[in-house]
Amino acid sequence: MDWDALNRQIEDLHRDHPTMSIKTPAGSKIRFAGFHGEEMDLEEATAILTVGEVYTMKCIDVGQSRSYVYLEEVPDISFNSVMFQNVCNGE
Repeated sequence: MDWDALNRQIEDLHRDHPTMSIKTPAGSKIRFAGFHGEEMDLEEATAILTVGEVYTMKCIDVGQSRSYVYLEEVPDISFNSVMFQNVCNGE
């Protein structure tokens, strides 16, 4: 296996499709990107959320291998944080 090539592909993916920071403070705006994560996570999220829509983060539960966000707009359901992107002020 060509590990250098694999690492470059991963770096390209993260550059082209960044994920939200797990240090994002509550009340921040985050965008549902609709990619990354497990297939089941994406299916469940896209049944509830709109790809490209901006939501308000209520809180984040950071785990060892996964982190979940709760949204003000959908408070009782958690979503895999890798499916979201931070929104810069003015976006």
